Amino acid sequence: MDGAFFVYSDEVDFQKRLADGGWHALYVPQAAAVHHEQLSSDVVPERRIVELARGRDRYMRKHHGRVAAIAVRGLIAWSYFVRMLAALVLPGHDWRRYRRDVTAALWPARGQGLAEAAAARNARRQPPG
Repeated sequence: MDGAFFVYSDEVDFQKRLADGGWHALYVPQAAAVHHEQLSSDVVPERRIVELARGRDRYMRKHHGRVAAIAVRGLIAWSYFVRMLAALVLPGHDWRRYRRDVTAALWPARGQGLAEAAAARNARRQPPG
């Protein structure tokens, strides 16, 4: 696994590198995966939004180049901008959540992501000395 990815898009990067190396994916329709931690789409912590944008941007730059990464940033930002506008008039939707997605998509290096939160937590857990 590429250590430059903290979370998000690391598995896509790994699969791409396996495919580039001649490995093939095997589809097993009977297989089931259970993910025990579900996130509500209405309540997504800002750090996850930032980290998702970073991972996506890192993957795009690594495998498709800077121009493609910038294009994807714009397309993703546009899709969230449209959602933000819709949330202004739809009951039960917070437009500010989508605004954060727009800014994270356009500027993935801005803000604090999960990597910084984990580093701070680990620093607090280290014994002195």
